[in-house]
Order: sequence, then C-alpha cells, then structure tokens
Amino acid sequence: MRKKITSDRLINIVVLILSAFGTLMIASAVMGQSDGDTGVILQTMARQAIFLGGGFFCLYLFSKIKVFGHRRQFYLFIYVALIIALIIPRFLGMGSYGAYGWIRLGFISIQPSEFAKVFAIVYTTYFLADTKYRDEKEAKSAYLFVMSTLLLMALIIVGWQKDTGSGLIFSGISFFLLMIPYNKAYRKYQHYLKIVLFLIIVAAIVVMLPQTTSFLESLNSDNYIISRFLSSADPFKYQYGIGYHLILSLVASATGGLFGSGYASSIYKYMNFPNTDNDFILPIIIEELGIFGFLFIVACYGIIAYRLLKYAFNKKAALRSKMVLSGVILYLLLHFIFNVGGVSGIIPLTGVPLLLISSGGSSTVAFLCAIGIAQKEIKLIKYKESQN
Repeated sequence: MRKKITSDRLINIVVLILSAFGTLMIASAVMGQSDGDTGVILQTMARQAIFLGGGFFCLYLFSKIKVFGHRRQFYLFIYVALIIALIIPRFLGMGSYGAYGWIRLGFISIQPSEFAKVFAIVYTTYFLADTKYRDEKEAKSAYLFVMSTLLLMALIIVGWQKDTGSGLIFSGISFFLLMIPYNKAYRKYQHYLKIVLFLIIVAAIVVMLPQTTSFLESLNSDNYIISRFLSSADPFKYQYGIGYHLILSLVASATGGLFGSGYASSIYKYMNFPNTDNDFILPIIIEELGIFGFLFIVACYGIIAYRLLKYAFNKKAALRSKMVLSGVILYLLLHFIFNVGGVSGIIPLTGVPLLLISSGGSSTVAFLCAIGIAQKEIKLIKYKESQN
C-alpha cells in the first residue's frame, strides 16, 4: 500500500501555536485601548479569530490546488487586478500614518500590498522557473518583463501608497527571487541587480551617518519618513514629540527582564501607546513575558524557516520549489527584521507587523496563503522522494 503524501506537519503545528499565542497577546495588548471595556477585547479577539479561520482555510486550499497550473494570461490578469487594488486606496482617501494602503469594508480593512508579496513569489516563479523558452532572446525578454512589472508594483507601493515598509519587503522578496534562477540569458541582468543592491547598502550606511541626521534636522521638515529617521537616530532628543512612542517601546522592553511582569500586566500599554496590538506588540510581549517570550517567537520562526530551508535544499526539489520556499522564508524573515529593528530603534519604524503575532487580517491571511503554497511544493518534493 502506497504511503499517503502529506504536508510538513511540524510547520502546521508551529503556525497554529504562533497564531494562538498571537491572539492571546493581542487580547492583552488591546486592554490599553479598551478603557476597561471587555467588549472591545472580545470583539478584537473575535475579529482575529475570523481572520485566522479564513487564513487557515486558505492554507488548506492552497496546499491542495495547483497554483502553477494556469495559462500566463491568468497571472497577468491577477497582476492587473492587484495594480488597481494598490492604486484605489489613495483615491478613497484611506490614509493611516502617512500611508494609503488600505481598502476599508465595514469593520475590516484589506491591505492589497500584503497579497502582492505572496503574488510576487508565485509570479516570479511561474515566469522564470516553469516556462521553457525557445531561445536566449525569448528568455531575456521574459526576465526583463518580470523585472519591470515587479518594479512598477514596488514603485506604486512606495511612491503612490507611501507604504515604505511593505514596499521594501516586496522589493526584497522580488530581488532575491530574481537572483535565484540560473540561466545564461539572465546573467547580465542579475549582475546589474547586484550593483543596485550594493548601491542601496551604501545609501543605507550614508543615511545612518550623524552628518545625514544633522542635515535632516536642518530641513525642519514635517515629512513622516524624515521624522522616523530622526526618531530612530535619537528618540530621547524628541521625547515629547516624534520619539515618544519609540521611547515607550524601549522602556517597556527594558523592564521585562528574563520572565516579564506576567501576562496581561503591562503598564506601558496604558500610556498613550499606539498600535500595541499591531506594530508595537513586541515590546508588550517582552514587558509581560520577558526575554523568554521573545525567544519563544524566535524559536517558532526559526523552526518554520529551517523546515522550509531543508526542503529548498532537498536534492529532489525542482527550481520551482526552491523559489517558492525561498520566497516564503524571505517573507517571514524580512517582516521579523523590519518589525524588531523598528521597535528597537535599530532602523526607522516602517509599520511592518509581526506575522501571526500582530493583529490584522491581510497580513495574517496572506502569510497563511504563502504557507499553503509552500506546503504544496513540500508535498511534491516528498512525492518525488517516494518514487525511489
């Protein structure tokens, strides 16, 4: 009797544990915004439970269906639909903290850029891993087409929506996926991308120099992005203004110690601390559960990344599987880096959530979709192994 091919159960278990943990921490974090109203807490938990229910349904669905079994016109249609969805919010005036990335429908809001990150993985993989091109010229055209269309989407997210965090993560995923496929027709463009990466690293170093900070201060600008750079450079210099929330984040984290003050006993979530259930949930976790709470999250993320990486390097993994699994790892790790870096002041705040921990429907559902797509590739790798 042939053994049934299943997805990676450990990944599913860890994702479920993280989701439950995140929901409990959201309930604690939102207490600071509820003014003692338990109805607000229950409503927040119920909304997150709905998001998780929808997300796990998508995980199951994408682990079963053939994501790459369509004609190229289908992916181009999804691309155009996403472009429209990314443009719409600004026309509707749906801004938040200087960004226009949400479409609000009643009590829920949809952030198209989160789904664009997942689409970037599928889109790049489909055109550069699954398609057999007749000659080098056709392969070059395909690579340039994918690169230019992804660049357009990134520019819309950063320039039009003004959502720098999502734009950087989308660009990071796209960049590294463009570097993975090996084809002599791609080499020249991959070399150009390496140069671009080098220039970006140099620019990032220059931006963090004290001289740059002094120059930005001299501008006396109220630009939101400049404010975040200044507050991350020295939040205590702006303790009554743009640095106040980052200081709360640092102090809350510092008071947690090894084991924290205990679940739901945070003090700082009551001190005009914004987004404690979303962007700033990590300081609340550390305050209440200590360094061990943070290490728990790191361990869970590490298990997911390790399992995905294990299959990506499996000798039976085709290029398509390697790209998908690598893309999902990047999706997870880039969110972690930007969130932790932002709330700790290492890098400017970007408003990026901590996946499966922060509240939010789009980021939760989108990431669970990505896990489902990865599980489909894992089952394919397992199937190939079973044929020996």
